[in-house]
Amino acid sequence: MAKPFITIIGLGATGSAVGLALRKAPGEFEVVGHDKSQAAETEARKLNAVQRTEWNLHRAVEGSSMVILALPLPAVEETLAHIADDLAPQALVLILNGLLQPVVESAARTLPNHARVVAAHLITAINAPATPTPDSFVRADCCIAAAASADPVALELAGDFAERLGATAHFMDPVEHDGVAAMVEQMPQLAGAALLAISTAAPGWREARRVAGARFAGATDIGGSAAQVGRGLLANRDNVRRQLQAMQTELARWQQLLEADAPTDGSAHPLEVALGELLDARSVWEQQAAAGDWDKEPSPMSRSESNGMLRQLFLGNLGRRKPPTGN
Repeated sequence: MAKPFITIIGLGATGSAVGLALRKAPGEFEVVGHDKSQAAETEARKLNAVQRTEWNLHRAVEGSSMVILALPLPAVEETLAHIADDLAPQALVLILNGLLQPVVESAARTLPNHARVVAAHLITAINAPATPTPDSFVRADCCIAAAASADPVALELAGDFAERLGATAHFMDPVEHDGVAAMVEQMPQLAGAALLAISTAAPGWREARRVAGARFAGATDIGGSAAQVGRGLLANRDNVRRQLQAMQTELARWQQLLEADAPTDGSAHPLEVALGELLDARSVWEQQAAAGDWDKEPSPMSRSESNGMLRQLFLGNLGRRKPPTGN
């Protein structure tokens, strides 16, 4: 009998890190990779993120017990359409993306009869290594969502997947998740794009570009191609619009702080006070994020116990577990 296998479609940094994490501990399964880029497949094999690669997408998926898509948003629906007829009825399709609602909707359009489809957002820790490692997602958070019609076992298996990677699973409503993602993921991209626009269009850019260093590079790195970032912003347009309006109000407040007169009693300038408060808040967040300790009671939507890291998937026992609560 052939060994069960997991297929990872997309062997960039995320896909390779997932493969390494899945292979960190022994398992009764094989990890197969597929990527349009032959160079990405070669690099994934060198890293030992996959045991083998399959250049033909259909053969990579056919018979797979779990299909993981680690692709940018524009490629998700197209890829799902290509593999729709190759998926086994009991296969778990796990789509990794920074936005969950558009992914859930794409799956509903493309795979209307497949109940085991789950979207997940793996949030890389701020102190995670820059290159993929087996520990890239240790103590990270994994937000998980699915359509209302999804098989509860699919959510259970997605939780096991997160635990296998060393992450903490959080079962969320996709709309709620994307509202938060607009603030913490997409507004930094939009702010970076705006800074890049005003800088490169400024009359003094020819000289200013010589002075622009690491701080400018970090602030203007929008984290993807124009198509990837643009499609994400458009797919989450309403949430991004609200955050953009809040940002415009906040920028007006900072302009007032900048223009305020210095206090006559020798106390700190209001601008310095505001900056100090924000730096204190950021320091607390950094410490909590680095430690994975948020100093509060666990969310009722969090998984509270480990259930065996994919054992249901590979013991042929898929329907016997109690589904997770809170989704």
